[in-house]
Amino acid sequence: KRLMRVPKSRTLRVVNGKIYVPDVDQLVVIDIAARTAVRSATVTPAIVFVPYVVMTDVVVDGAGVAYAPETVGNRILKFATPTTAGSSYTAYFPSGVTFPTTAYIDGTKLVVGTTGNPMTAGSTGSLFTMNLADGTGVMKLGNFAANFQGLEKDGTNYLVGNTRGHALYQVAQVGGAQTLSRDFAAEGVASVEDFGWDAASRTLAVP
Repeated sequence: KRLMRVPKSRTLRVVNGKIYVPDVDQLVVIDIAARTAVRSATVTPAIVFVPYVVMTDVVVDGAGVAYAPETVGNRILKFATPTTAGSSYTAYFPSGVTFPTTAYIDGTKLVVGTTGNPMTAGSTGSLFTMNLADGTGVMKLGNFAANFQGLEKDGTNYLVGNTRGHALYQVAQVGGAQTLSRDFAAEGVASVEDFGWDAASRTLAVP
């Protein structure tokens, strides 16, 4: 049975036996064992003259609340009850954060990576931290500029991918200094669009 239309996310999350993944303008939660899915309410475009929604990541907190960066609308969508069919959403627009593409929940903070303006050649994004609950208290994390996609944590460092490069980087949780973690050029990887990370076994998977 087909459960998705056109999944837009470059990543998905598996939490407590359920897959969370954006599908065009809805968040879909799939029960793996039951092979059933529930869909959120349809997300309305944030910009009148850009009539579409682009959710490129999703993260889920300990209470089951899901958060999805919506790149075109420069916002974070918050689904309080994503496992309920037709679940509603709220949105916050973090100050100074444009084209958000990826996210990671670190305690009470949301870490967000952005990409550059797609209309400007060579444009890059940044990393930011903010309050998870409402997107306030935005702080830029270091000066690392890239087109971020994929964000996890390894000890006191964040692991970040770059869609316009074949390398994975570590960024310090404090100060934001970056170091090269792994260059995948020799493996023929042209772009680290996203990756899987198992912190317990320190296993990395790069598509």
